Amino acid sequence: MLRPLPQPPPPEFPTARFAAFLGVTALAAGLTVLFWGSLWQGDGLVGGDLYSYYLPQKQFLADELHAGRIPLWNNLVGQGYPILGESQTGLLYPPHLALYAAIRDVNTAYNVNQIGHYVLAFVAVWALARRLGLQSGASLLAALVYTYGWFPPRICLEWAIIGGAWLPVALWCCESGLQTGRWRYVCGLSLALGLQLLAGHYQFAFMTLLLVAVYVPLRIFRPDWTSASRPPEQESTARRCWKLAAWSAAVVLGLALATIQLLPGWELQGLSQRTVAGQHFDPAENSIPPLYWSQLLGPWWYSPQIDLDRSLRELRSGAVASQTNKVEAHLYAGLIPFWLAVLGLIRPGLRRELAARGARFWGLAALISLILTSGWLMPWLQMVPGFGYFRGPARYGVITTLALGLLAGLSWDAVTRRWTSTWRGAGIAVVLGVTTWEFWSISGIVTYCVTVPVPPIEHREASPVRELLLASPRPVRVWAPGPNLVTLLGVSQTPVYLGLGPREYYDPKFTMPEDSFADQGPTPFGGRRLSLDRKEWLRQNGVTHVLSFEPYAEQPSGLQLAWTGMDSLLNPAWARFREPLWLYELVDAPGRFHWAASDHAEGVELTENTAERIRLTARTDGLRTLVWEDLGYPGWEVLLDGKAAEAELKELERRVKIPVGEHEVVWCYRPRTVYCGALISGLAMLVIATAGHIRFWHAELTERMLQRLGLLSVPPDSGDAGRTGRLL
Repeated sequence: MLRPLPQPPPPEFPTARFAAFLGVTALAAGLTVLFWGSLWQGDGLVGGDLYSYYLPQKQFLADELHAGRIPLWNNLVGQGYPILGESQTGLLYPPHLALYAAIRDVNTAYNVNQIGHYVLAFVAVWALARRLGLQSGASLLAALVYTYGWFPPRICLEWAIIGGAWLPVALWCCESGLQTGRWRYVCGLSLALGLQLLAGHYQFAFMTLLLVAVYVPLRIFRPDWTSASRPPEQESTARRCWKLAAWSAAVVLGLALATIQLLPGWELQGLSQRTVAGQHFDPAENSIPPLYWSQLLGPWWYSPQIDLDRSLRELRSGAVASQTNKVEAHLYAGLIPFWLAVLGLIRPGLRRELAARGARFWGLAALISLILTSGWLMPWLQMVPGFGYFRGPARYGVITTLALGLLAGLSWDAVTRRWTSTWRGAGIAVVLGVTTWEFWSISGIVTYCVTVPVPPIEHREASPVRELLLASPRPVRVWAPGPNLVTLLGVSQTPVYLGLGPREYYDPKFTMPEDSFADQGPTPFGGRRLSLDRKEWLRQNGVTHVLSFEPYAEQPSGLQLAWTGMDSLLNPAWARFREPLWLYELVDAPGRFHWAASDHAEGVELTENTAERIRLTARTDGLRTLVWEDLGYPGWEVLLDGKAAEAELKELERRVKIPVGEHEVVWCYRPRTVYCGALISGLAMLVIATAGHIRFWHAELTERMLQRLGLLSVPPDSGDAGRTGRLL
C-alpha cells in the first residue's frame, strides 16, 4: 500500500481568494488608466512601426472579418504574402478574432487589445509570485516591475505586451501544477503556449519554452533551486520522471495547438530573407551595449536632454557591431527594486534566506539573460535552432526584468519579516508609489510613440486618395513612400516592410534600381524626374499609380497627374502637416493582369478580386498565356472552366495558358501547410478536451490507472483524490 502524500495546508476561503483576485485586477486596470489614460478616452498611438506594420495588418484583418471571411493571404502588401506564415497579424489569436470582428473602429480594437494584455500580464505575475510564496505586497512589486518596467517604452511594438503577458501565465501553470499535482494546470500550460504562439511573435514563445525547459526539470529534481517547497521523501526517481514526461507532453501539445500557424511559418522561413544572415537579417541586431547596462543602477540616462540613440552609437566599447536603438536597448527595473534584489543576493543573511526560498534559479536567470542581451553569444548561438531565427538579443532582458522583480519581492519579504503589518503596508505603498512614478516618467522619454486625440486612421473614410483609387476601373497597385501605409486605404502598395517576408522582396534582382529617380528631391521616393528604368520596373510589377512627396517637373510619357493636395489619413500619418502629396497614374501601364509578351489585356475581364480568390473571363483566338502580377507562392492554384489547370508560379508572377475561345479563369489560394496544420491543431485540441472530460467526469478511471502504475499518492477509495484531482 502506498503511503499518502502529506496534504497541503487547507486553501484559503474561496471568497477571500476571489476578492484578492478582483482587487489586483482592479489595480492592474487602474495602472493602465495612469499610463494609458488617453487610450481609454479614444486617442490613438502614432510612431514606431504602428502605421508601417501593425495597423495596416489589423485594418486588413478587420475588413476581411467584417466581409465574412477569415483571410489566409494578404493581397495588399506588395505582391502579397501568406498571413499565417508571416504570423504578425495573429490571424487565429482568439482576442484578435473577437475584437476586430466585433469592433469596427480598428483604433479602438487595437487600444482594447493592448490595455487588456497589460492587465493580464500584471495579474499573471502577481499570481506567479503568490504561488512562489511571496506576500501580497511583494507580489504586487514583482508584477509592477515586470509589466511597467519593460513594456511601456515598447508600446510601439505590438507583439511585446501580447507575447509577454503569456510568459508568466505559463510559469504560473508550471508552479501551480507542480505544487498541487492537478491536471488543470498541465492543460493550462498547453493552452498558454498555444495562445502565445498564435499571437504571432515567436520570440517570446521561444523564451517561454526556454524558461519552462529549464524550470520544470529543476523544480522536479532540484526543487531547492526554484521553490521553498520540498518533495516528499518517499518520491522515487521513476515518479519524478513521470512528472517530467507529463509536463513535456503538455509542451508538445501546446506546440501542436499552434501547428496551424507554425507549419506555414516554417514554409515561409525557407523562402524568406531569413534563410541566411546578411544585409536584410542580422540575428545580433538590436542588442544592448554592455556599458548601457549601467541603466540598471539608476535612471541617470533618462533625461529629455540626452539623445539616447546617439549615445548608444557612441557606447561601442565591448559592444557587437550590429545596430540598436533606445527602445530595444531599454532595460530598467526601478531603482528600489533593483537594489533590493542586489541586497538579497549579496548580503549573507538575506542570501541564505532567499536561497532557501528558491532564489538561486532567478538569480542565474537574471545573469544569463543579461549576458544574452549584449549579443556576445550570437556568433555561436545562431547555429542553435531558435536563437539564429530571431533578431533582437536585447529582448532577453524581459527575463532579466521578471527575475529582478521576483528577487526584489523575495528580498522585501525577508527585510520586512519582523515589521508590523501597518509598517509593512505603509512601506510597500511607498515603494510601489515611487517605482510607479519612475516607470511613468521614463515611459514618456524612452519611446518612439506619442498619443494623439484624433488618430490618422480615423480619417480613412474621408481620404480623397482612397476615394480616387477605389474608383479606378482596374485593380490598383501604388508605389509610395512609407512601406505598407497606403494599404490602409484598401489598395495594394509596394515597396514592403515585413519582419518575415518572401525573399523576392529583398532580392536586388527584383527590387527597383537604386538610381530610379534622377536628380532626387528631399526624400528617397520623390524627385523631379522619373527615370525610364524606374518607370519600366513599375510597369513590370503591376504598378498603376505613383504617390510622391515632390512633383515631377519632367514627366515621361504615360505618367499623368491624377491628384494633388492634403490627404486626411496619409499626411498626418507621415507627419506632413503642410506639404501636399502628388498622385500620378501610369496610364499606359499593363496593370495587375495582361497577356504575356504584351502590355494589353484585351478580351480579359476581372469579375472577382478578393484576398484568396481571383476570377477572370478571357477570350482569345489562339493559345496565349495570361499573367497575373502577384507573388508566385506555393498554394496558389488555378481552375480553367472549373477544372484544375497547370499553373506556372514564377517569382513575382502567376501564369496560366488559355486555349482558343472564351474561358473562366479562377485563381485560389489553397495552402497545404495550413490544412495539415489545422488537422494537427484540431487533434491536439481534441486530446486536451478528451483528457479534461475523462478527468472531470470519469475521475475514477484515471485514478485507478495511476494507482496501478504506482503514480497516485492517494488510494481511489479514499475519496480525496477525486476532490483534489491530483495527477502525480
